[in-house]
Amino acid sequence: MLEDLADGGTARLETRYGGFDVMTEVPAEGDFSFDALALRAKSKRFGRVRLNVVSIDDLIEMKVATHRVKDLARLPELRRIRELQKEP
Repeated sequence: MLEDLADGGTARLETRYGGFDVMTEVPAEGDFSFDALALRAKSKRFGRVRLNVVSIDDLIEMKVATHRVKDLARLPELRRIRELQKEP
């Protein structure tokens, strides 16, 4: 796993909370730099651990920008999640 990350790749971790993707870079055009994403990240608690995770808007934009079939297939679900998060 560390070798994959060292070469600029990705790693998928399976946790008791579900799958967790770790990326060292986003394979798409756009401002997906660490600094830009970090400014909009959301802090979430997973058990006793608090992590910063990419915002739903950035996640949607990254999946659109990659043009991968598996990413595009997730867009309806992600857009629905975004709608639900905005509801009072």
